[in-house]
Amino acid sequence: MKTVRLGLLGGGTVGTGVARIIETHQEEIAQRLGANLQLTGALVSDLSKPRDPVLSALPLTTNGDELVVRGDVDIVVEVMGGTTDARLLVERALRTGKPVVTANKALLATHGEPLFQLAAETGLDLAFEASVGGGIPVIRSIREALASDRLTQITGILNGTSNYVLTQMTRGSSQIAEVIADAQRLGYAEADPSMDVDGIDAAQKLSILALLGFGLRVPFDSVPTTGLSSLEAVDFELAAQFGGTLKPLAIAVRNSEGLYCEVTPAWVPESSLLSHVNDAFNAVYMEGEALGPSLLYGRGAGSLPTAVSVVSDVIEVARNLLRGSDSPAPSFSFGSGHCTRAADAEMEQFVRLQVADEPGVLASVATALGQRGISVHQVIQFPVEWSEGAILGLTTHPCSRAGLLEALKELENPNGAVKKALALPALRSNA
Repeated sequence: MKTVRLGLLGGGTVGTGVARIIETHQEEIAQRLGANLQLTGALVSDLSKPRDPVLSALPLTTNGDELVVRGDVDIVVEVMGGTTDARLLVERALRTGKPVVTANKALLATHGEPLFQLAAETGLDLAFEASVGGGIPVIRSIREALASDRLTQITGILNGTSNYVLTQMTRGSSQIAEVIADAQRLGYAEADPSMDVDGIDAAQKLSILALLGFGLRVPFDSVPTTGLSSLEAVDFELAAQFGGTLKPLAIAVRNSEGLYCEVTPAWVPESSLLSHVNDAFNAVYMEGEALGPSLLYGRGAGSLPTAVSVVSDVIEVARNLLRGSDSPAPSFSFGSGHCTRAADAEMEQFVRLQVADEPGVLASVATALGQRGISVHQVIQFPVEWSEGAILGLTTHPCSRAGLLEALKELENPNGAVKKALALPALRSNA
């Protein structure tokens, strides 16, 4: 039986998971592939660091340039993270004639366009299933299963850390900072959690999905992003009173103006499947013109879940090598490329207002909203008295998000009726 040889760039959590799956699932892989997979070397940052035996048994090196060009490496597997060294090594592998499998969403969100162009020019695979959603097969689903449809929406819980934090707040935790500290102790959050809780990680993943699903390049740092720090315990109580919960969503919705993208906490009704995706799990909801709604759910991070996607990509790339394919499907074969960027979207909204407890407050709020054509759907005055007034919760009918934010900016005034305001999208689709 033939053997396909792999060079592994990265000996951390995911790299260890890749090595373990190849070792423990070798028989099943060989049956499905018709060949064996063999790790012939791994790039690590420190040769003296203690490692899992599944990795320490491999030939280890600190020279990535040497590893990717070795004659006993057929496919390069990049799970090292970062964007600088990883980019150089992926480019070197492709220019040397080696297809690449990567799990690096930051690399693709930052340098994806030239890397995919290089893969197309060299006629080589650049596979990236594990870059979004960990073990959830969202990339393959869009590229293959939904390739004949035209997507109208991709909305996902793409960051397990953020979802864990909001799940704990929904269950009654009082301070987001305390929950983030708990997430760090449990290993869900990094020492610096800003990539997760500020929405940057999800924006990078949404950038990849927007290019894949809609053919539109959306730089991740141009995606409107609202982090978790804007939320307070009262928001979760209000969300429950409106019959739902708050979830960290990455939203890409195609409307008449083009594609609207946003990363933000959002109100999700109890009837939505997304409202029941808890803790560190991920989910991706998609709508297509022909298929309608579909949902993918599973573990979005972790050693073995992510490694499942990495090794699945390796198997697919190895199949192409074994059958001598010199023209793999383009990495972004789905998406017309004709979609444009939309600056605004008509959405229902969830609004929390801290107001002065005095006559005329509701009238001033209604006037500011009405002047912009915004219709209120529900109103709740929170029953707990606050030192500086009361809390009003609103949901709106579909309205311009930009118009709502403009109205709230006008209302929010230290000397006026509204002291503090928060507006989040309210998801009332089939999700």
